[in-house]
Amino acid sequence: MSHHLNKFVFLALVLGLLIPRAEAHFPWLIVNEDGKAALFFGESIAERSYKLPPTIAKAKINAWAKAKSTKVKTTTLESDEFIGLVSKEKVGDVRSLSMNVTYGIYNGNRLNYFARHLTGLRKKKGKPQAKAKLSAQVVDTDEGVDVYVYELGKPMEGIEVHLYCSAGHEEGTGKTDASGKISFTDKEVEDGLNGIMFGHTVKGDAGELNGENFESTMYYFTLTFNDPEDK
Repeated sequence: MSHHLNKFVFLALVLGLLIPRAEAHFPWLIVNEDGKAALFFGESIAERSYKLPPTIAKAKINAWAKAKSTKVKTTTLESDEFIGLVSKEKVGDVRSLSMNVTYGIYNGNRLNYFARHLTGLRKKKGKPQAKAKLSAQVVDTDEGVDVYVYELGKPMEGIEVHLYCSAGHEEGTGKTDASGKISFTDKEVEDGLNGIMFGHTVKGDAGELNGENFESTMYYFTLTFNDPEDK
């Protein structure tokens, strides 16, 4: 078994201890080869044929240009290679795509997903989103990329961030520092599409959803981008 596969299997096992097997998959947003937004549910950006859970199948995608967003009209596509939502039109000149959805409740925990796609990377860190429960920025550097993780606009320290290449291999992992930052090198950021994933559980964030009580809230965040050196 390869080194990449060993790390991937280990991650899947760890996540399996945290959330049920179906939820060890995550929603991923990309722009496909046809220039359309595509949302699928997989363990990595390489797995695109897992059946969509009902709540993910109803997810809404937004396209962002500057500070304004528009809803993306989608249709369901199912084939041997891909199961998910695809936009009816090409996304055009947008800065990013976003999707937020509540999966449901598992073992007393509310499970929320956030998925993002960046069509280009910043050269400098921007102002964090103060109202976003979980957000991230990816900054292009001379050495690779810097990823910044925030909660309500505040840097999150000690968050474990995983980096995947287009083949689904985990190319890098580590924890954010006091500024919410983790750096990945040019060797870790591979040509083509890359994806990051991280999670966060808020104990005591309790409430009720569809008549069922939950004691804590789990947040999982995925983000995809193309290697800035990949022309």
